[in-house]
Amino acid sequence: MQESGSPASSGHDLKLSRGSSQHDEWHADLLGCCVEPILCMKTFFHPCGTFSKIASVATGRHITPAEACNELLAYSLILSCCCYTCCIRRRLRKTLNITGGLCDDFLSHLLCCCCALVQEWREVEMRGIYGPMKTKTSPPPSQHMES
Repeated sequence: MQESGSPASSGHDLKLSRGSSQHDEWHADLLGCCVEPILCMKTFFHPCGTFSKIASVATGRHITPAEACNELLAYSLILSCCCYTCCIRRRLRKTLNITGGLCDDFLSHLLCCCCALVQEWREVEMRGIYGPMKTKTSPPPSQHMES
């Protein structure tokens, strides 16, 4: 595993290796969530926002924070919120071709869900992979008429 200060952790040299048989390791540490304190605080107070971004990458469709919150609340009613976030982590691992197992995914979300969400989003950012987001548009350049 690479250290957090290594040049590869910036995300510039990392590539998605989808079709290759070689499995990669996590570049972001599970307990390294405090490396980015603002992301850590956002995830702690509004986990649905971070989770929606991760789920968008893992599932390949845009998931809003409201949708993610509704799904998490629905799964919380049957005490399986951790199972749902674990399944999304597993899909993310498959999308990014990262080694690991169902037991690892489940325990990371059971014991420290906030740290797992931060790790997953940091990994997505390091690899420069973003899910299907809404197309951003910019206004046309300012125009003026000459007389």
